[in-house]
Parts: sequence; structure tokens; C-alpha cells
Amino acid sequence: MRSRKSLRTFIREFYELKWTDWLGLKQIPKKSTLHDWLKLFDLELIRELLLESVKEEKPSLMAIDATGIDSWQRSRHYERRVFEDKQHMPYAKLDMTIDTKTMLIYDHVLRIKPRHDSIGANSILRRMKIKGVKILGDKGYDSENLHEVAFSKGNILYAPVRKSSRKLPKGKHRKRCFNGDDDYSRRNTIESAFHSLKFTRISCLRSKKHHMKKREIAWCILVYNLEVKNKRMSLVISVAYATFPDIPKK
Repeated sequence: MRSRKSLRTFIREFYELKWTDWLGLKQIPKKSTLHDWLKLFDLELIRELLLESVKEEKPSLMAIDATGIDSWQRSRHYERRVFEDKQHMPYAKLDMTIDTKTMLIYDHVLRIKPRHDSIGANSILRRMKIKGVKILGDKGYDSENLHEVAFSKGNILYAPVRKSSRKLPKGKHRKRCFNGDDDYSRRNTIESAFHSLKFTRISCLRSKKHHMKKREIAWCILVYNLEVKNKRMSLVISVAYATFPDIPKK
């Protein structure tokens, strides 16, 4: 994942690297061996690992949003030049929720083709096990149905009301959101999480089949959570050493 190479290319260069000695491998695996190993972990198992990574956290303010990820390894620049905006490869749609304080990702939905934000949000809100949380979304989540789903799970969803000729929107939850929210400015933290995922970890999905694409992004999100928690722990340790220099560093 760090090399941003396909399994076939990674294995071909494996003979010139030190990974065999570091991992204590008796022989270098083939591309099909790694691919079969990845297929052993289905999406439900990776979701359980993701929930385990945030098990001890207690969020109070979360954000939900969606972004597009290239689902095909083809240059958008040359695509425009060759096909003159007539043929575009579809991009995948990624919806996810994060804690605005810790930047940890709690859940996600990947759809192979573009879909409305409310479709992915409906799945995420129904699966949510955390209660007593305020969830911030943009105008794409202005739906009374989504408000009711979040409320049934013991949470509150806030989304700005879309412009309309009505003085007041329909629905009690939408009327609650009509006057705005003081915490809405913190929703932008999810854009930083998207940037970290797309520009430093996964620029495009390299898997060919749709079920492997979903597992690929799930693994990437799990690695992201582990790295965020590792940075937080390193910061705590460095502050402790600066405050109490007599602590043994073993």
C-alpha cells in the first residue's frame, strides 16, 4: 500500500528488496498467493477491526461527508484530450463519519458508481452503535428521513436547510436546523481526513473487482486509524518526557 504498486509489480521487485530477510520468508510468494490471502478477509471482518480501533474512544461531535475516488487507473488529463469529454470512467463514491476531535474514522460506505450522499448516510446512520452524538453534515444530508434515522439511534443530525420558497421547512428536525448550529464550522475537519486518504495513501483504487475495491479502501481506512492513534500516543509520550525528564526511557 505504501509503495502504491500493484501486487504483480510489487512481487517482481521483491527479489531486490530486504523484505525476505526482515520477514523471515523461506521463499518469495507469488502474486496469486497474496491475492488469495487478501480474499480471506471479507468486508465484515475488516469493519470489526475498524470498530476495535475506536473501541475506547468516546466521541461527542462527529462529521459525515462524501467524496469521489478514481476507480480506474487511467489519467483524467489524457482522458479529456483523447475522448474530448465524451467518455469518462465512473468514479467510486466514499461516504464516511469521523470524530472531529481525534480525526478517527468510525464507519464508511464505498459505492462503485456515483450515488446521492443520502444513500450512503442512511446505511452509516443505521449501523451506528454510538449514542448521544451530534453529527454534522452539509446540505446534501438535508432530509427528514435521515434525521429520523439518526434520532432513532439516540443521536442528533444537523444539516443546513436548502433554499426554498417556504418560510419554514417541513419536518420538526429540519425546522430545528433552520436557525443554524454553533458547531457547524468544525465539520470541515472531515475534509482534512479525505485529503490524508486520497493524496498520501490511496490516489486511486487499484483492484479490478468491485468486492476487492471495497476491501482495499477498508484496509486503507484501518491503516489510517492506526497511524492516527500511533501519532497521538507518540505525542503523549513526548509530552510526558518533557514534563518529567527523570522517567526512564526504556
